[in-house]
Amino acid sequence: MRLPRSITPERLQQAQQANISLDDNYEGDLSAFAIKCRLTPREESCAIRIERLHADTTYQEFFDDIHEGKIFQFSWQEPELPYHPGRSARLVFSTRAAAEKYIERGAYPRGSTHCGIWFHGERIVVKWNTSHCPAMEPDESRQTRVLQICAHKDDHNLEQTIKRVKDFLEFELVSSSEWLRADNEKVIELVFPSILGQSRQAMRCLKEGVFKDGLQYEFRVRYGPDPCEERSML
Repeated sequence: MRLPRSITPERLQQAQQANISLDDNYEGDLSAFAIKCRLTPREESCAIRIERLHADTTYQEFFDDIHEGKIFQFSWQEPELPYHPGRSARLVFSTRAAAEKYIERGAYPRGSTHCGIWFHGERIVVKWNTSHCPAMEPDESRQTRVLQICAHKDDHNLEQTIKRVKDFLEFELVSSSEWLRADNEKVIELVFPSILGQSRQAMRCLKEGVFKDGLQYEFRVRYGPDPCEERSML
């Protein structure tokens, strides 16, 4: 039996402002962020829809191609054969300006000499997503989809750290690496597809979950630079 939805008067007012009809059939997210997305005007949205992304494309290949700016959210859906052999994806940049640049690069209007964006011999379709998402707030600017875990070189290794995080959070990685600094500090870098629901949650997990076993003084966790943003500055 479905239990009644618990909602505060303030959240109810916000939902009404976002034109969300809270009848018995509504099962969508009622978080403050979800409502904020519903209230975001089309001309301010940073969300892009991608279609016909070749099924063999890897996370690494996809993100290596982006040089417009920092990524806030990314997710893709697997092909639905036989009618949709390619993936569809949702890509959200941290700023509207970066999203506009990607849209411009992905466009290939008739008669244009611009070649668009290609993966494995297939040109993707890039357009504005009808499900909007606002730009990141200034107080979120330090957040990226990259986490760097720092500790003494003998304290841990990559496999143990990833296993610890996975005990608390289901996630996917674009890539992972580790290196040793001159002061004998080891740095483990985990690159996620998204800030939302991925690196942000992993950061919280590492600080509040993994470290509750007394290891809080052995590790330091910080956000690292997003390669997509670094390339945009070149």
